[in-house]
Amino acid sequence: MKLRSRSPSPSPSFSSPSPSPSPAASGASSPGRGSLKRAREDDGTAPSPELAKRPRQESEGSSVEGRTRPQNAYDRASKRTREKTRLEEDSFKSQTSNMSRRNKTENAGTYSTPFGPVTVAKGNNRDPANFIMTRKDNYDGNAVGNEYAKMAKALVPPGTDEKGVAKDLLKASRSKEVFRDLKEHQGDASKLQHHFPNIQTPAQRNAASKFLTATHLSEEQRAGGSAKNARATLELISTGKSSFQEGFGKKQPTFGMADRADYYRHHYDVGEVKNAKKTDTTAPHHKDKVEGAYSDSSDGE
Repeated sequence: MKLRSRSPSPSPSFSSPSPSPSPAASGASSPGRGSLKRAREDDGTAPSPELAKRPRQESEGSSVEGRTRPQNAYDRASKRTREKTRLEEDSFKSQTSNMSRRNKTENAGTYSTPFGPVTVAKGNNRDPANFIMTRKDNYDGNAVGNEYAKMAKALVPPGTDEKGVAKDLLKASRSKEVFRDLKEHQGDASKLQHHFPNIQTPAQRNAASKFLTATHLSEEQRAGGSAKNARATLELISTGKSSFQEGFGKKQPTFGMADRADYYRHHYDVGEVKNAKKTDTTAPHHKDKVEGAYSDSSDGE
């Protein structure tokens, strides 16, 4: 999915979407390897049995015996989708978890995040996920690149405490207080900046709004449970055990969706790999550590 900076937008709504915007923008660059715009998931050859169907691995700390936490998160997300389960919307992660199980056309509109507005577009028929865009005029003219690696670069400029940035992103995702404040201020993220001492500049806030919505909505639509994997990756960074480059960079990212959905499916053994030939078989950074960073809560994964 491609994230684009666009011309000025109307004032954002909070809980209700505005009329659907056009997903196309003039002058948009073509998607690269780390872009959030995916190739058609059913293109290409069928996956090899070794990649598509592998035996489940035993893992310490699994909430179901014999299954890893990423597998459990995927299974719970799949079950909630089948049963049309709805979570209480008391945090950003629970709101986006509910949105991820709706038809993507229902999500189209402008939404407020704890860092600023994003446009959620229905995208095209080749991708199961919504496209996420931001408009640079909402961020003092600061545009941010479309790949996770570029968002990470904007989030952590030289001299910034990346552990603190990771903590701020986790707080924005999980905090009920932040969510209440956002509703109280009718989606005005400028009133919430005191919550995030490490994400203050317009460019950081642009990147944070894209990052948070992409990891919690779009990627969750592509592979259930991946939002929890993103938070586990941020946990590693927040404790100094990893970095944004290792977690969300272009090469073997801990958050596998920063490469592509098939990379995440293959290495965390969830779902079915769609195109094995285009899947890097080199394991992600810190794959051996990320499971221990998963939260015990199963809510809003």
